[in-house]
Amino acid sequence: MQTMKLTIAGKGEGDDAPLVEDLIGQLGDFLGLLREVEDAVAEPGEENEIVWRVTGATRNSPLSIEITAFPKRHGMNIDQRERKVRAAAAHGLAEIKRAPARPDWFDDRALTKAGGIFGRVSNGLAATTIDFGNDLPPVVITSETARAAAANIVRIQKPVDRPYRELGSVEGYFEGFERDGFGRLVLRLRARLTNETAKCILQGQAAAAFEERSVGEVIERGRRLVVSGTLHHRGPGRLYQVDADRLQLLRNSGLPDVADITDPGFTGGLRSEDFLAGMRDAGSA
Repeated sequence: MQTMKLTIAGKGEGDDAPLVEDLIGQLGDFLGLLREVEDAVAEPGEENEIVWRVTGATRNSPLSIEITAFPKRHGMNIDQRERKVRAAAAHGLAEIKRAPARPDWFDDRALTKAGGIFGRVSNGLAATTIDFGNDLPPVVITSETARAAAANIVRIQKPVDRPYRELGSVEGYFEGFERDGFGRLVLRLRARLTNETAKCILQGQAAAAFEERSVGEVIERGRRLVVSGTLHHRGPGRLYQVDADRLQLLRNSGLPDVADITDPGFTGGLRSEDFLAGMRDAGSA
């Protein structure tokens, strides 16, 4: 289990000791960020598995606090969840420093916590360094980088709308369905990566698949789905609608099984040896 370390420097005259409220606020927002990220990476219906404990502190210049993950219940294995949360938090904060792009697993609540961490450095603290462990690069926040990151968060949460469309797919979780004023099936999908909900207008194969498999399969809150078609974005990372012509159901947890990745009609009804023989004959013709 990796130990994380927050090193927090204040702006006192001749002393880098942080104010009590700044120290408590920085620790509180970092803990809140870890909890929000864990909520995002967990499968639907899964509870948080991690509690975070202070396992060390130093009064060297500047002050440092060590934080370690512990299982919420005795005997629970949290290694995989802990690594995923640490990595998502580390990469997310680093991404916000670089550009106004929403990191994976950062919903608006996580962005608000990150905004507090950056904002405090530009208004009260001199610097904060977060060491996420030996397997991840540290995030160093200075007054200059904090101001840029805070501005990036504002641009992520309130972007200048430049709508665009693209062909593609999005994976997420079923949240409900309805028929619109035109009688079309409309499915609500919460995107797995951004945690935002998009309206999916089902047509063609997607509508047929929904109507065929709805009972006990699709109409299940938290059901994992992939919809494909025309994706409508309000701006980068801001999907709001899918004109879906294909709908695929996924298993709710674990790796895909053989049924998820095979096509039973691939050989056109031929035996596998006859199909391969035909391919060889075609290649030698």
